[in-house]
Amino acid sequence: MDSLPVPQQDTVNEFVAITDLPADEEHLAKAIALLTHHDFNLNNAVLAFFERGLDLPTPAPEQDPAPEFIQSLQPFALGVDRFEGAAVHRNLQNEFVMNHLFPKLMKASRIPNRWTADMAAYRAQRELSEKKELSEKQNAAASPKKTPVWWLVLLIIPKTLTLILAALRYIFRFDGPTYNSLPAKFDYTKYDESYALVEDINDNDSLAQFDIATLNFNESHEHCQKEYSFLLTVLVDNNSVEMMRMLLKNPTFQELFNKTSGEFKDCRIYLANVDQSPEALEVAQMYRYRKLPYIFAAANVSRDPGVMSSMSLIYKANCYFGDDEERALLVTKVLKAVKRSFSEYSPQLVSKRYDKQEMEFSRLLKEKQDEAYLESLESDKIKKQEKELKKEAEACKAELASRKLAYLKHLIQCEHFAEKAAEATASNSVRVAIKLPDGKRIIQKFLKDSSICEVYLFAELQMLEGELEAEAREIDYEDYMNNISFSFQLFRPVPKCILPISSTSIEEFGELKSGDTVLLEFNDESDTE
Repeated sequence: MDSLPVPQQDTVNEFVAITDLPADEEHLAKAIALLTHHDFNLNNAVLAFFERGLDLPTPAPEQDPAPEFIQSLQPFALGVDRFEGAAVHRNLQNEFVMNHLFPKLMKASRIPNRWTADMAAYRAQRELSEKKELSEKQNAAASPKKTPVWWLVLLIIPKTLTLILAALRYIFRFDGPTYNSLPAKFDYTKYDESYALVEDINDNDSLAQFDIATLNFNESHEHCQKEYSFLLTVLVDNNSVEMMRMLLKNPTFQELFNKTSGEFKDCRIYLANVDQSPEALEVAQMYRYRKLPYIFAAANVSRDPGVMSSMSLIYKANCYFGDDEERALLVTKVLKAVKRSFSEYSPQLVSKRYDKQEMEFSRLLKEKQDEAYLESLESDKIKKQEKELKKEAEACKAELASRKLAYLKHLIQCEHFAEKAAEATASNSVRVAIKLPDGKRIIQKFLKDSSICEVYLFAELQMLEGELEAEAREIDYEDYMNNISFSFQLFRPVPKCILPISSTSIEEFGELKSGDTVLLEFNDESDTE
């Protein structure tokens, strides 16, 4: 991009700003190729971008040459055929008869950043010179030298020449205003980093009423280009700072540019002193000043409605800074001309701002719709996962119920509790009465070395004896105790004692004696089921 001329670079920057392309090398190369294809016509390039992106149009396939007799009839072809051909694409905008009569607005470009490199070089050079002066002072303190006489001559001659020139101007009446052209480069010997234009104006009350910027001209330029607002620039030197004070205090200026109640309250005002700011000097040279104060206004507008709008100059004035009366008259004339120019292009900016708001609302609406769609997909995904988990839980519950019935049937088939009761004696067993919820009372002998879980298994077997229709399956005692829970609990009523579901033996538990009665109580979850 650096190899392109400055006007073409500005066109590329405007194309990137309008299309909001990423600022990487790949997209910039495609944008330059598209602009080159359209001869850097910004209007046509933007239209082509919104139609098919950054892709270049594919060339039409070559057709076979027509016969000679058809070619001989081409001069007599109807005029309609020249415009209705499918392969003919003509831009009639440039062929408008009166198009050349519309004066084009001067382009308001961003300033180059070469002044920042000069500033960095000056600071580096100043640091070196300060170090050198410090070392020289230290050496001079060690070995003092006498001041040569010729320094006095150099001090006297410039003062004498100044007096002579002043006398000649007085004699020949050369006391009128002089306009000294600014140097090509900024004089960094007079540069003061602590200088602030706001302090020089010394009117904080007036400055707070406006949207004022004193630095970063390109940032203000980009802001006004994207937000479709006016950019008013006022450049002065050390001798004309008073012009800024008069502008800021003028009632008409406040009516126009007050940021809360002004007619053009969105206007960004850039104030700078070319004698104190290298950036201000770059702005003055870029916009071809003639004398100071220099005032110009720019906006993202176009005089021809058929041409894409861009940052253009809508007003400029090289002012003559005379006495107090002339200054007041100058401020009045400038503000009157600025108001006329702003009023001419304000409807265009208002329309573009509304279009931008509609585009922004459309973008936000699309984002909300996309977010709602993604949330809906996520909700459906969560519901599907919950449904699958619920299905797996129900399947696992059904599997456990099937295994439970199968194990209980296995206990009945092998007569487990009958064999245990046959081995029981008065010394190694306890005789327990279990009362079921239906009122049925069952008496059973349990060995003292049997676990309390066997008491629970016996009670479970008595309640589900009529439901044991499942086939016997391979399941052991440990699997049943670890994976299948009981839906009830056993307790002794007097004195009340709940039997724990554990592998502790009856003898070790010690609370269950022969002749005790054990009641069965369902759990809360079981009752609700």
